[in-house]
Formats: sequence, structure tokens, C-alpha cells
Amino acid sequence: MQLPLSTLDLALPPEEASLPPAARIYCCRNLRMDHIEMVGFDMDYTLAIYHQAEMDRQSIEATVKKLVDRGYPESLLTMNYRIDFPVRGLLVDKKYGHVLKMDRYKYVKQAYHGLKPLDADTRRKLYHAVQIKPATSRYHWVDTLYALSEVAVYAAAVEELERLGDTVDYEKLFTDVRECIDLSHQD
Repeated sequence: MQLPLSTLDLALPPEEASLPPAARIYCCRNLRMDHIEMVGFDMDYTLAIYHQAEMDRQSIEATVKKLVDRGYPESLLTMNYRIDFPVRGLLVDKKYGHVLKMDRYKYVKQAYHGLKPLDADTRRKLYHAVQIKPATSRYHWVDTLYALSEVAVYAAAVEELERLGDTVDYEKLFTDVRECIDLSHQD
């Protein structure tokens, strides 16, 4: 049963009523602001509208420059990064350089090494009948829009480093990508 809600207390004073609804800030409950000295906003798409493609482009560009500064090959600077590849809900297997898509029971349904799909035999050998434990340090959830560009860089870097014949420490690469993207967001 819905309880009646009095709207008398919610009416704006006449001097504030001229503020158009789109310019007002709304909250789910009353806030006592009389003792608040400062308000900060978590800019995670809740209050700001982002141009996702431009944010991803800048994030990738800044991250790759920092990777090259750390000694990674300059060929990373000229690669095309597929921002359409990752989606939220994926899991990165830092041990093997894989990007995993699981079902609701945490069984791997699709797996990629870099940007290439793993063949069925390899996927079955590594992940068949294994319920993934995503909370372990071996894995990293792709759970925010910010993480999409991170995974795009990681997957492309796995492919490029292997193409160049480098031995890849997938966990170190992931750590470096994470650190570089975090530094880029601080710039």
C-alpha cells in the first residue's frame, strides 16, 4: 500500500520557483545543508554528460604514450584501438592475457586472447567445468565505462607485443596499463 505523501512541504519558495526544472538539483530524501561547508560530486555519468568516444580516444592516447615512456614499443602509438571490442561485464584473466565473457553461473562462454577468439579446444581446456572466482587477484572485472578503454589497450597490446615476438608477462602488462590509465586520468 502506498502511503500518502504531503507535497505542501516540498513546494519551492516563490523566489526559487522561477528556476526551470532542468536547472534544479533533486535528491531522494531531505538533506540538512545548514552545516555543510563543501559539496563534491562523483562525476561518474550521474551528473555530467560525457562524449564517450572522445573520452575513450583521449584516454587511450594518453595511456599508450605513458606505456611507450615505460619502454613499450613505439608501434603501440600507431595502432588502431577497438573501443567497440570490450563491454561491461567482461573479466580479464591476467595470467593468460585473456578477456572472458561468462554466463550468470560464472562459466566461460566466450574467451579472447588479445582480440582473437580462443579456439574451442583451448577454451575448454582452460575454463571448461571451472567456475571462475572473479574476486581473486588473477582476474579483473570490467565493470565501468572507464574500464572499456583500459581493456581496449590491454587486448591490443597483447596482440602487438606477440606480433613483435616479445615474451609477454600478461599480469605485468595489465598492471602497467592500469597504472598508466590511472595516471592519465590524473593529468
